[in-house]
Formats: sequence, structure tokens, C-alpha cells
Amino acid sequence: MLVDESTGEILTYESLPYKHGEDFPKTVFLSDVRSVDDMEDFMKHMVDKRKIRGSNTNDLLHFFESCLGHKVLKHGLFGHIEGMSVPQYRLLDSLGKIVQYKNVIMTTRKDLCSHLKCRDDNLMKKLRLVDPYIKIYTQDAGIRKGEIKILINPKFFYIYDYDLYDLSRNEAVKEWYGGLIRAKT
Repeated sequence: MLVDESTGEILTYESLPYKHGEDFPKTVFLSDVRSVDDMEDFMKHMVDKRKIRGSNTNDLLHFFESCLGHKVLKHGLFGHIEGMSVPQYRLLDSLGKIVQYKNVIMTTRKDLCSHLKCRDDNLMKKLRLVDPYIKIYTQDAGIRKGEIKILINPKFFYIYDYDLYDLSRNEAVKEWYGGLIRAKT
């Protein structure tokens, strides 16, 4: 806008398109994470790392001990309880150490093999050991080639914001077992 300073008269208007001073934060959903880069973007834009809380590290151990207790009792009441072997416990405990957010592990196959101390051609065989407790997504499910996404049962490992931790974890557990409950009826 041009103004005549002696009279205060507005001589011309100059119109410019409005530009907001800040960019809106990028919105990324955890369900849309298909690569390690997506996971990094999600953690960078959507998670305040100062406010997250990890699972009680004893949740898996308590479940494992209860499985051992039910096995020792050999009572008919406990016949339908699922069991967990020592190798399954060790593998789940190892996987739990690399959970990034909620119950999700998003990593390269090479890094996962290094963490689990196995070769790439044996990775899926090793993960099949804990098949009832994890869900695996690979290139067939839209994950980038050479990477793998693993969801662990949220009863064992869960990382979330302190304020909504219990609510979010309970919903995740219901969602995890929801398909099993519906399938039996």
C-alpha cells in the first residue's frame, strides 16, 4: 500500500496472498508407517519423547511364570491356558527391547537379524517360534523391501504417553484379541 505522507491519502493498494507464519505440523498415523523412514517421521512429528512411558518390564515375565505354574499344576481347570516355552520367552524379551512406540517394531531385516543373532534366511523361522504373540508385516503387506514391521502383543510390551497409557493399552489389547473372540463365536 502506498500512502502520501503529507496528506495521509492512500494512493494504491498492493494485495499479496496470505502466507501463514508457521507451517502446520505434518500428520502421520502409525498405521500408515511402511518403512523405517516413515517411523522416524512419525516419532519426530507425532511423539513427545519426554512424555512416553514404557511397559512394566515384568509383564512378560509374569505371564511366563504363570504359564509354568499352570503346567506344574496339571489341573483340568488350566488345560485351556496357553503355554510359553523358555525359548519363546527369551525371543519375546529380546524383541521387546527394540519396541519403538506402542507395540510396534519397524526395522530393517539386517538390523533385526543382528539383534536376534541369526541369519536373514532363518529370520522368519525364528520369528515363527513366537507366532501367537506377534504379527509380522513384510513386503507382501506393503512394507518397503528389506524392512519388516512387527507388532508384539500389547500385554507384554507397550510404550505410550503417560497421560493416556492405561486407556490406550487396554484398547490395544482389546483390538489384539478382538479377532480371536469374534472367531470363536
